Amino acid sequence: IWALYVNYYGIAVRRSELLTLTTVQITVAALLTLPAALATEGAGALTDPALLNYSKWDILYTAVASSGIAFFLQGWAQRHVAATPTAIILSMESIFALAAGWLILDEPVTLLMLTGCALLFAAMTIAQLEPGKTP
Repeated sequence: IWALYVNYYGIAVRRSELLTLTTVQITVAALLTLPAALATEGAGALTDPALLNYSKWDILYTAVASSGIAFFLQGWAQRHVAATPTAIILSMESIFALAAGWLILDEPVTLLMLTGCALLFAAMTIAQLEPGKTP
C-alpha cells in the first residue's frame, strides 16, 4: 500500500494544485479516522468544551505542523524527486526518530535499535541497486 501511495501521490502532485491536494488529503484522512475516534473516545471527546479547550493547541499543532506542513512539503519534494528515492527517504523516518530521541531527549540507544537501523540502511541500499548489480 505504501508503494502505491507514494507512486500515485507523485503523479497527483504533478497534475494538481499542491495546497488543494494537501487540504483534500488531510480532510479525507480526518473523515476516514473519525469513526475510529468516536468508537474509542466517544462523542464526548469532540463535544466537551473542557476537553476541547484543553487540547485545542495540540489539535491545531497536529493538524497544521505535523500533518499539513509535512504533507505539503512531501508533495513539493515529490514534484522534483522520483517516487523510489522519495519512498526510501520517507522510510528513514524511524532512523530520524531514533537520532532525534537520542540527541534531543537523551533517550538510550540499544543494540536492537542499532541493528534495526543497519537493516534499514541495507534495505535502502539494495533498493537503489539496478538489477544484476551487487553492492
